[in-house]
Amino acid sequence: MRIFSDADLEEVARCLDDGAVVGIPTDTVYGLAASLNVPDAVRSLFTVKGRPETVPLPVLADSLSAVEECVGELDSSSRTLATAYWPGPLTIIVPGPQVLCELVGSTAGTLGVRVPNMATIHRLLIRTGPLAVTSANLHGDDPCTTASAVADHFDTAVIAGVLDGGVCANLPSSVVEVVEGKPQIRRVGTVSLGSMTTTLGL
Repeated sequence: MRIFSDADLEEVARCLDDGAVVGIPTDTVYGLAASLNVPDAVRSLFTVKGRPETVPLPVLADSLSAVEECVGELDSSSRTLATAYWPGPLTIIVPGPQVLCELVGSTAGTLGVRVPNMATIHRLLIRTGPLAVTSANLHGDDPCTTASAVADHFDTAVIAGVLDGGVCANLPSSVVEVVEGKPQIRRVGTVSLGSMTTTLGL
């Protein structure tokens, strides 16, 4: 399998533009990415990972403004959290356009969005626009933390290659949804509920 370096970033972007699934590093663990501009590629993520189609895929973007261009303006509390913790390991569940929600597997009209804190992926996201990204592993297995582990887990029949970002072995992002102005934890991760509550002045 092709293991890309930083010097190959444009080639990685072209693979994504062309509808391929690519392994990428993030500030938490390695992920499998597909372009939101290629619906078939996004749908293939469920097959590649063995992920139930009822478990929505998160969306990564390079900035808060890019997120809002994708899903619309965030409510004030979600925007406050985004401003405080992005780029970083906080996924915020927000309402989104129906077409996009359906594409990533959400039947609730919401989806998880995040801006990762990693220079390599920031540059890639600027080039590609927001990507659907799920952890690089078969559903239920531990996530991959190195490019070589991704290459060992998946073959070239299902992903075009993996971008090497070194060891990525951090805690997963916290997943939060703001309900009636209060943060509700959907997955425990790096950012604590107490910290978010303080940030919102509650």
